[in-house]
Amino acid sequence: MIVSFSDTKKLPPISLVGGKGFNLIKMCSQGLNVPSGFILTTEFFKPWFSQLQQTKAWQTFIAKLDQIDSLQQHCEELKMIVGSYTFNQEQHTQLALCLERYQETNLFAVRSSSPEEDGETASFAGLYETVLGVPKSGLLDAVRTTFASCLDYRLLRYKIDNHYDVLKPGIAVVIQIQIDSESAGVAFSLNPITNDYDEVVINSNFGLGESVVSGLATPDNFIVNKHTQGIVSKIS
Repeated sequence: MIVSFSDTKKLPPISLVGGKGFNLIKMCSQGLNVPSGFILTTEFFKPWFSQLQQTKAWQTFIAKLDQIDSLQQHCEELKMIVGSYTFNQEQHTQLALCLERYQETNLFAVRSSSPEEDGETASFAGLYETVLGVPKSGLLDAVRTTFASCLDYRLLRYKIDNHYDVLKPGIAVVIQIQIDSESAGVAFSLNPITNDYDEVVINSNFGLGESVVSGLATPDNFIVNKHTQGIVSKIS
């Protein structure tokens, strides 16, 4: 099952499209200028999870889940297995229909959208994989990479430490037109340091924003007053 950002008649549940997908659809429904795209839902990936759960590697993973020292090895084995998965006929047909509206020259950002992301008790920031600059011909590989990140050792350790059920993995994947931006970053709708609801905080850098979210560079920092739209402070 695939959901377009423009499917705004009724907001889908986060359990189906994940937190990121839900908010992208919500922003589109409010008329915001969001680059077009669609979401491969958690239902879309049920065949892959079903296939994985029938493997010997999955059974070993379950049996030795309490042995933290060997968890990374088991995670790598699971990721290697899903790295060979391909779309079945139904998945391929659904995806092909969604891609008909896009040009062969279009590039896409392939992003995770987990139902568990950005909750009240845990964020999962930076734990899932994003693949940028993906042509139509590279979507299967990019989707597999993002999907496999829900089995990553760092992610599962984070889930264990925060009391999430690691035996019921779930992920949706966002496929979105990528903007060739000169600069990009992250904006917070309230000041996360002072909890000031009157301030927007923007962290930005040249490029596609990957250096900001990955921590590879110290970004420029802007604090903007929502009411006056003036810059309160700037650090660059």
